[in-house]
Amino acid sequence: MTQGAVSGAVAQALPEEASRIAEQVVALLAEPLYWLPVRHHAPAAARVVRQAILERRPRLVFIEGPSESQHLWEHAVDAATKPPFAIYSSFRDERDVLGLRGVLSPAEDVPVRLSSWYPLSDYSPEYIAMKAAVEVGAEVVFIDLPHWALVPTRESLERQGEEGWDLAGGVPPGIDRAPLHALIEGSEFLRRLAGAAGFRHWNEAWDTLFEPVGAVDVETYRRDLATFCAGIRATTPPERSEQDGTLARERFMWWKVQEALRVRALDASQAVCVCGGFHLFMSRELTSPPSIPEGEVRTSLVPYSFPRLASMSGYGAGNRAPAWYGRLWQSPGSGGELVMEYTVDVLARARRKGVLVAAADTVSVVHHAHLLGQLRGRRHPVLDDIEDAVITCCCKGDPELEGAPLRAALREVGTGTRVGAVTPAVGLLPLVADFRERMVAAGLEGVLAEEKPLRLDLDKREPRDAACSALLHRLRYLGAPIGELRGESNAFANTLFKERWTLKWTPALEPALVEQSLLGDTVESAAAARLGLNLAKAQGAAGRCCRALLAAVEMDLSTLVEQAEAVCGAAIDHDERFGSLVDAFTALSILERYAVYRELPSGTLEALLSRCYGRACFSVADAAAVPEEEQASVIEGLKTLAEAVLRREELDADLFAVQARAAADASPSAYLRGAFVGLLVEIRKAPVTVLIDALQSHAQGAVEEQVAAGDFLAGALAVSRTALMQGAAAIVGAVDSLLRAVPHEAFLMMVPRLRAAFEQVSRTQRLALAEQVARRYGEGEEVVLRRLGTSVENAALLVELDAEVARLLEGWSFE
Repeated sequence: MTQGAVSGAVAQALPEEASRIAEQVVALLAEPLYWLPVRHHAPAAARVVRQAILERRPRLVFIEGPSESQHLWEHAVDAATKPPFAIYSSFRDERDVLGLRGVLSPAEDVPVRLSSWYPLSDYSPEYIAMKAAVEVGAEVVFIDLPHWALVPTRESLERQGEEGWDLAGGVPPGIDRAPLHALIEGSEFLRRLAGAAGFRHWNEAWDTLFEPVGAVDVETYRRDLATFCAGIRATTPPERSEQDGTLARERFMWWKVQEALRVRALDASQAVCVCGGFHLFMSRELTSPPSIPEGEVRTSLVPYSFPRLASMSGYGAGNRAPAWYGRLWQSPGSGGELVMEYTVDVLARARRKGVLVAAADTVSVVHHAHLLGQLRGRRHPVLDDIEDAVITCCCKGDPELEGAPLRAALREVGTGTRVGAVTPAVGLLPLVADFRERMVAAGLEGVLAEEKPLRLDLDKREPRDAACSALLHRLRYLGAPIGELRGESNAFANTLFKERWTLKWTPALEPALVEQSLLGDTVESAAAARLGLNLAKAQGAAGRCCRALLAAVEMDLSTLVEQAEAVCGAAIDHDERFGSLVDAFTALSILERYAVYRELPSGTLEALLSRCYGRACFSVADAAAVPEEEQASVIEGLKTLAEAVLRREELDADLFAVQARAAADASPSAYLRGAFVGLLVEIRKAPVTVLIDALQSHAQGAVEEQVAAGDFLAGALAVSRTALMQGAAAIVGAVDSLLRAVPHEAFLMMVPRLRAAFEQVSRTQRLALAEQVARRYGEGEEVVLRRLGTSVENAALLVELDAEVARLLEGWSFE
């Protein structure tokens, strides 16, 4: 489809609406206010915007940007600001103006916190509009409604009956500043257009219609995109725009435009408006603008990256291949060369992934991409044509399997890795500033200065190291990729106070902190707020609560320790899940070792540990019938409790043993029955003969029981070293009896399970079992095994020589 042909496509897809749409478009484009419809992050639209502004030289440029960030636009066009970057805005409802505490926050004492990102690349039409405005001396005005004004109040939710709002995720829909993308995907117009033109998806339609190679006529582009968006709007139910906040935004935009013109005493002909194409036909009700709730607002420019800009990152208004469209922006008139360069980079990346491609494949891909473009009615190949050509020409097998590395190479090259920068003049959000100060105070400023890894060994008994550890744990808890902690704290390890970190700066570090800035202005307050949120969400889950208590201690958040202890006690008393209780017990065991060092109340911890152990024991029976995918975690939990029983005399081992016996009797799983019996042997509450008798009973049972013997033994050996140490000979005898008793068909099914049971034990234990097998079959200690000190071929030759020497010596007499 060629440029300027969209009107015909609309007439074909929407014959009943075509004439009305055409009239609507003509009327809009003839208005004094010069409308520039765009798609976010679209290079061709950006070129049209730049050309139009330079030609018209307006005095005012309206941009669909966050109005609360108006003061940031001059920093956005600063020479030191390098795209991609984002305008970040956060709102914290400390005074509960919205009345939504406990509705959009996890608890009544937790304030509602909302944030929004407005990313810009070097080819975003909005960014180009700002740059062009500077060139012609125009003023820029952001006109979009602040994102938190779209959140309903408690009263409005009650009036609406909460219909249309998904509150489970914490943020209602409609806050996306670019609804065009979502509306187009499900529109009837696109469905009909795709059927008529053969488009497989929205991105292919856009690239074909609105990403031409070469020069673009501004008025033709404006008319085509306006017509296309009119078709989308004509097939969008009005109630959808009401529910997702689109109408509220548009009424605010229109009010903002009229107010700006009035205040500056300008005529509409002296302004241009750059907005998403869907908003061209915006609601123009000049009622009072939507009210903007008062609260704590933070805005800033922050570095962004191409991977985060990509639609695959979850950003609804992003594009699918930021680096590819960046190439289109940089080289708009060199379609053939661009396809060749891009293909070369993709195949080079594929070779690094092990795909066997040669130079000839590059030529084939480029040729095939041009052919596909022509067959699909395009003047030049689009990204879909290139991707299809790569798979067709280079995939040697199933595209879903063998084609996976090629698709990964396409995705990586198309996305790119570029990271932006922001001018220092904009300042830092308080949380980011505090982070930098804390890093310097801890002597870690080197991490911020270079990208090479820094290895750090800490002893938390030293005050300076303890402070450094608390800072790093706080950052990690906030999701900031500061580095890795090698060797996590273990309840029974001897290195509880030693930590080994590998720290490294990454481009994602400060943006990750920016995302958490709505939690607090310092690293400590943000970490405390995050912990409070997690505690509120974890009520009733003993494991999560005790892990939160451990995190509070590791982060040295003493003010939250008492609160966390109270929550932990309640959760332990009400949680009945074995895995959760064992996780809680593990966390409390680590905390107990911290008690003296962190000056924790040992009596409280001892009481929590005792209650948690008892509850975990009583929940063992509930773990007897878990599905197969959960059995591995049950085994780990049983081992944790067994190790604690063996180490701690104050724990009631008999309570654990009684529950394990009951679970062994009740479990329908041979694997878990073996684990429960092996556990009893391990904690010295049953002799190894109990395990042997149970194994022999499998040999004497029905075929189904014989086959399950391998699972039973695997469970026992997974938890019990004592069984092998004390009963290796008996285990070998029981297995031998089993193998002799089973019929051939059962033997074939049973052997793989028995083999898996023995493969999980250590090499030393396998040798001990092998020795018992040898003794059982008469080889015993007389057999001496030696390491072969030569090659197999030489050994075979020596055997032949020995045989030949023996033959020759037969005729010799040594008398």
